[in-house]
Amino acid sequence: MQDNLPTVANATIVRGFQKGKSGNPAGKRPGTKNKSAIFAERIMQKEIKGITNAVVAQALAGDLTAAKLVLDRVAPPQKGRRVTFPMPPIQSLADIVAAHDGLWAAVSSGALSIDEATSLGTLLEKTESVWRSHDLEKRLQRGC
Repeated sequence: MQDNLPTVANATIVRGFQKGKSGNPAGKRPGTKNKSAIFAERIMQKEIKGITNAVVAQALAGDLTAAKLVLDRVAPPQKGRRVTFPMPPIQSLADIVAAHDGLWAAVSSGALSIDEATSLGTLLEKTESVWRSHDLEKRLQRGC
């Protein structure tokens, strides 16, 4: 009677899925929300006015954390400002060099911050790359 009992040698592993195969090969659809996100959305839809009023009331009562939260949502810090810089027309690589010189002069005079000049310098570097690629293409076409 004990001969019919499973042993390690003749035991089989029972799995829900075949090894290496997913039960849902396509996966979740893009944009599918999990249960906690759905729950949070429902609470927010019902209570958003009350929560907003409570946070604003705390901010008005002098709670600096609440004030920061309100201000960050109402008037978020600006990422950059509009910069007026007399950029010469770029018609050659020499014009790019002149524009870089202008950036240095603007930084040293205080008209531009270093971050602003760096952003404009990156734009000039991209323009230089385009000019060099265009020049190379012209030379290759002349050589063919």
